[in-house]
Amino acid sequence: MDLYEREDLKEFLVLLFKGKAQKWTMNEKLFNLTYKLVSESSACSNAMSYVPRPVPYGREPFRY
Repeated sequence: MDLYEREDLKEFLVLLFKGKAQKWTMNEKLFNLTYKLVSESSACSNAMSYVPRPVPYGREPFRY
C-alpha cells in the first residue's frame, strides 16, 4: 500500500469507528478486512428488504 491508500483507508475507518481508528496501523490485512466488511454488508441490506415495514398512516393494513 502506498501513502495515499493508507490515508484514504484511515479516513474511511475514522468515519466508521470515530477516534478509535486514529491509533490503528493501516496495512494490507486491515484493508482486506475492511473490504470484506463492506462487501458483506450488502447481504444485510438485501435481507432487510424481507422485513415488513410499518403500515403508513391512513393505509388499510390488508391492502398494504
